Formats: sequence, structure tokens, C-alpha cells
Amino acid sequence: MRWRSLAVAGATACVVLSGSAATSATTPQNWLRYGYDAARSSTGPAGSGVTAANVAKLDRRQIAIDGTIDSSPLYATGARVRGGRHNVIVFTTTYGKTEVLDADSGAVLWRFVPPGYSTYAGSPQITTMTPLIDLAATDGYIGDAPPYQGHVVSLNPKTGRIVGIWNALCSDRHVVMQPSSCPESDAAIWGRAAPVVDPSTGHLLVTTGNARFDGKRYWGDSMLVLSADASTLLAHWTPKNEQELNARDLDLGSSAPAVLAGGYAVQGGKDGELRLLNLKRLAGVNATTGGEVQTVDLPGKEMLFAAPAVWQGQYVFVANAAGTQAWILAKNHRLVLAWNSTNGGSSPVVSDGLLYVQWDGGIHVYEAATGSVVATLPIGDTHWQSPIVVDGRVIAAEGNANDHALTGTLNVFSLPKR
Repeated sequence: MRWRSLAVAGATACVVLSGSAATSATTPQNWLRYGYDAARSSTGPAGSGVTAANVAKLDRRQIAIDGTIDSSPLYATGARVRGGRHNVIVFTTTYGKTEVLDADSGAVLWRFVPPGYSTYAGSPQITTMTPLIDLAATDGYIGDAPPYQGHVVSLNPKTGRIVGIWNALCSDRHVVMQPSSCPESDAAIWGRAAPVVDPSTGHLLVTTGNARFDGKRYWGDSMLVLSADASTLLAHWTPKNEQELNARDLDLGSSAPAVLAGGYAVQGGKDGELRLLNLKRLAGVNATTGGEVQTVDLPGKEMLFAAPAVWQGQYVFVANAAGTQAWILAKNHRLVLAWNSTNGGSSPVVSDGLLYVQWDGGIHVYEAATGSVVATLPIGDTHWQSPIVVDGRVIAAEGNANDHALTGTLNVFSLPKR
């Protein structure tokens, strides 16, 4: 028997999960964090039960909720809530309400309402974060009113004490700073998948937004490699045109790195380009710029705000308003286009060989290897949402946090008779 604690962001309570080992292909699965794993690969567990043969036949249920989920829900099997065990869906809405729903009935089992909710509900003061089930080490994107500095904080999960702090500006100061005390502002770490954990090293990968770069104390428009405890900068990659990106608000921080096999990663951004990086050959702590292995255009050379998905260590899927692409890391360590579609999308996810890409009006389901369209699941308007595929279900929200709505919809597509 394995036990986990599910720590919900902003709450003092936890949900205790249990699961026993089993060999069945239909063993219930969990989706316990954004992007599924610490590398944020967005490739879910095998054996979800949803296949190319049945995905178009899923039953759709719409659940009314208290606000908009402008990100991804989470899922856990056998969660102990109020003395009973349930398969649960966990999410946070745009004004901080965090709820646990029974996945079978849609009933609310537990709800956290942040203090002062009524004073900002309906205002522009929103959050687009997914609840955190494992230790998180990043702020989220919470606004754009300077001064501010992107930073990463790691905590001891047993004590809650701070272990490491790294600031993207005034990086020689390892404290949570008063923003006005640093002469530079910005360098937000706001990619929705950050931080990414490199599974081969345990290092943290984050990317910063617009700000000054000097290779000493200021690390704007850079992809950064931090120690596992977030206390030390180990290496960086900064494009040669970082000053232009900063001046034109075309920063890299709109997306997080995606780790591929063999020590490689890709990094997109608002300039419409995707760079292939060799993580083993990045510059150290200095002012070096450039050094990417390859640069390719994103769909329509449009901005990337979504998180890429990685499958089998070699495929990387990216989507933006102009389309969806699948790239393969070839044996010569170059990206080769496998297929593309003009269907736009938010952050893709992979499950059992199928690629799910949500966009206005539908979740497009493709054969991941070929791009053949398998099905389109109906859904409402999409902003930054992405689905999860787990335990015979496809679960996705809809709506836009910028509409400041206090009600919303959660879609649950299930195998018949669930």
C-alpha cells in the first residue's frame, strides 16, 4: 500500500491518497501535478482506458463550478475526503477558490475560499495556477505591475522552511526581497510549466521574461539551470538578440523549457521561434550569449504561450494560435518536422499514443506519431486550458480568466456507463 499527501495550494488541509499495486491494464491512474511529472512532459500514464477506438464515443458531462479554471485540473483515485474514499477532481478557479469534486457524481466534497474573497472576486486580480500536489518551487505569473523580480524558492516539505532562494535580478541576494530594493525590475518566471526538473540531473530549468541581462546579477530573457534546491545558478542560455527581445516585449518567459532525451531541451517564446539547446554545453555563470544548436519557426511564426509536450523523449509537440506541430529529435541531434496542422491550440498533452490539443470549440485528438485526426471533443472557448487524460476520462475546463466570471464549466468526457 502506498500513501501520499495531496497538498492543495492556498489551503491548510490535505487529502490523503492510497493506491495498491495491480497488474491490470485498467489500473486507475493519478494526474497529480501540472504537466503530469516533474519534467512537465505532459505525457500521462499508460493505460488510461481512452483509445483511438473509443475516444469519439465518450459521454460528455458538464459540471457548473464557481469560476473559471484557466489552467489544468488534477485527478486522484481513492482520495480520502471527509471520512470516505472518492475518485476526485481538484482545481483552483481564477479568484483562488480550490475545490475537490467527486469525479463520478460531480458533487463538491471540499472547498477552500481564500480570505477576503468577496473584496476581489470579479476584479482583474486573478490567478491561473493549477493546485500543487508535489513540492513547488516557483511563483506564478500573478501580475505585471513593476517593480517585481522573478524568483525561485524551494521549501523543505517536512518543515515548510525555506531551503534555497534564487532571484533572477539582483541574483547575488538570496532572500525574498522587497521589490523596490533591487534597482532592476521584471524577469518574471511566468511560463505555465515552470519550474521544469531535468530527470537526468535533478536540476531546475526556468526561463525569464523581459529584463536586463549582464551575466552577473541580472538574468533577463534567459533559460537558466539551477541546483535542485534553487540556491545556485549553474548555467544559462541567453540569445544573442536578448536586447531586441527585451525592447520589443518578445521575451522567452512566455513558455518553459521542455526536456528531450540525451541532454537536450527546447525553448520557445514570444518571438515565434523554437530553439534546440544542448544542456551539457550551456554557458556557465557569465555573459556569454548564443550557442543554440538549431532554431526553427513555430506555427505561423506566432507567439508561444503554451507548454510543449514531450513523448518518448524524442517527439516534442507545440501549439499556438496558428497551428500545431510535431517535431522529432533525430539521430543527428537536429529537429525534424514530423507533421503539422493548421488547428491552433493551447498546451498539448499525450496519452496512450494520442495527442490532445484544446482550442476554441474543441479538443482535437490526433495520432501522436502521424498527426491523423482521430476525433474532436466539443468544448467552449479556450484561453490557457489544457486537458488531462486519466482513468477512462478526459477532463478539461473552458472560459477565459480575463472575463472575470464567477461561474464556469468543467467538462468530463467518460467511457460509457462511468
